[in-house]
Amino acid sequence: MKILLVLCFLMTALIFSAEAEDWEQFVRKSMEQSPSARKRRLSSGRRLLREKSERIARIEAKAPGLIKEGDYEKAEALLKESLRLTIEIYHTRDIRTAEGFMNLGILYTRWGKPGEAESALEWCLKIGEPLEGRNSLKLAGARQLLAAAYYDQAKYAEAEKEAEKLLDLYLSHYGPRSKQAEKVKEFLKEVYKRTS
Repeated sequence: MKILLVLCFLMTALIFSAEAEDWEQFVRKSMEQSPSARKRRLSSGRRLLREKSERIARIEAKAPGLIKEGDYEKAEALLKESLRLTIEIYHTRDIRTAEGFMNLGILYTRWGKPGEAESALEWCLKIGEPLEGRNSLKLAGARQLLAAAYYDQAKYAEAEKEAEKLLDLYLSHYGPRSKQAEKVKEFLKEVYKRTS
């Protein structure tokens, strides 16, 4: 039974690593495309643009319910479709793209897939930070989930680094006695136990 579980884990890792490369290529290709070329392509299809935007909205309304019900595979397919449409419409230099990766990160966290969550959340921050700034509370949830994903994979140095960034953010916005800062301090205590 243990051998079967190890094989399943390895197959999942191989599938996701191939998929991660696909996402990497998809996002890089989209980043290389000039915004004016994208606008020309989209201007000829205003109706199509509206339909795609409406599809994204329907997916974003439906996905949380699927995640709550535990229908992770269906939620994953929908969120990936939404992310592809978001990149196609808004490009990678838009906060909605970062939010799409955040939604995938939330899904993978709930699903118990910290490796996939890590990849999605790193993309969220890579795209979102230049747009919102490092001190944006809008991206705090992504940083918190990323720290947890690192911790779950025994990447304690990375977890510590992300949690310390999050703590600095919460201290500057809410102060040292805030609930948010206290939760991060507790998390850091657990990380420090693992690293000492």
